Amino acid sequence: YIKHHIDNSFNFRANCRSGVCGSCAVRVDGVERLACKTTFRDGSYIQALNNVEVIKDLVVDLQSIEQKLTDAKVYIDKLSSAPVTQKSIKLIQQQSDCILCQMCYSSCPVFSVNQNFLGPYGFSRVLKYVDDSKEADKTSKIDNIQNFGLWDCTLWQLHIGLPPRYR
Repeated sequence: YIKHHIDNSFNFRANCRSGVCGSCAVRVDGVERLACKTTFRDGSYIQALNNVEVIKDLVVDLQSIEQKLTDAKVYIDKLSSAPVTQKSIKLIQQQSDCILCQMCYSSCPVFSVNQNFLGPYGFSRVLKYVDDSKEADKTSKIDNIQNFGLWDCTLWQLHIGLPPRYR
């Protein structure tokens, strides 16, 4: 509405419009939300996500977070020959369902004061690969995240309820 009726230079991200891509993550009245799944009221206060650089309006730069994930080796590093079973799939399901919206970084009090902190999404991804039967070198993943503020995190359970699919 704003872009079409009030200010055509207004910028925001939106792709799927069905709550599965995460690109439209914003803060509404101080709470992280997906804009495409939020009913706005007159007077709703809409802001860009916290803890990341704002490029313009509601568009934020996610490159620094993506670089942290690369540095933390948040991917399968050494392929295992272990079979993939239903049990192993279920073990990583919650982490695999993440839509990469970055709302957890916006709401993370540790990330707000320590930009070297890997953050909720990063630690969740590491857990996914530690639990993934396809990863052969689980120990190095755990050893590696020691350098990214793992022990600074005190609210990790809080972020489990934050993802949009659980709201």
